Amino acid sequence: MRERVAAVFTGRVLEGRGRRWNEWVSWLYLQLLNEIDLLRKLGLKFDASMRLQLALRLLKTSIGSFNCTSVDKAGALVVEKLSPRWIQTCMEARQIHLRTKSGKTQVSPEKQVSIEREVAAHLGELEKLLKSGQLNEETI
Repeated sequence: MRERVAAVFTGRVLEGRGRRWNEWVSWLYLQLLNEIDLLRKLGLKFDASMRLQLALRLLKTSIGSFNCTSVDKAGALVVEKLSPRWIQTCMEARQIHLRTKSGKTQVSPEKQVSIEREVAAHLGELEKLLKSGQLNEETI
């Protein structure tokens, strides 16, 4: 019995399983993916609300088949369906995670090296002042 359950479960997570995306969702997903990839290469870090703003801008500036006046099959405006949670769910469905789970803001590797150098320089200056006697370790 357990083997059958495991087989059914893994079958559901395979690519192409589950509900089909609407045409506008597929279009917006590809546009978002391209734009996020481009901006991420420039060093910009995203969260769900920033991705929402990007999606809204893509719809407002689009001259293609989907724009800010597009409606879905039920007649609802596409723009009104978008929310930070919708964007997050859409990205997680395709296993795209752009932020760490810790919630800390990420910095580029170059910025991290720069920060480490500045800290090392500051600690070096403190060490020199302590050794020369200009600073008292007890007062710090």
